Amino acid sequence: KKVNYIVGLDVSENIGYLRRGSFRGLSQRLSTDAEKAMTEKLTLALEATDVRVEDKSGGCGSFYAIMVESPKFAGLTTLKQHMLVKSTLADEMAQVHGATVETRVPKSTA
Repeated sequence: KKVNYIVGLDVSENIGYLRRGSFRGLSQRLSTDAEKAMTEKLTLALEATDVRVEDKSGGCGSFYAIMVESPKFAGLTTLKQHMLVKSTLADEMAQVHGATVETRVPKSTA
């Protein structure tokens, strides 16, 4: 018996389940895990006071909106701030189609 797997699901036995839209829920859950991982990585690496990562691609993880507030941005141009965010997420950025980045310096640091 030939078995095809997509994200660990046996497609030959679960195709009806996938057709009913459950795959969308699975991809959203996986995407949420990616959002959490990116949030944690940015928070630790940039000592961020506020981080928001949101999948804007409908759950498939191909496009993200990223907002980071960090005292490490003080004195840096916007371009250098964005480069710092993207270099921190270099591995993740290699896997996605695109991202919008917004950066801020905390008011207490500015």
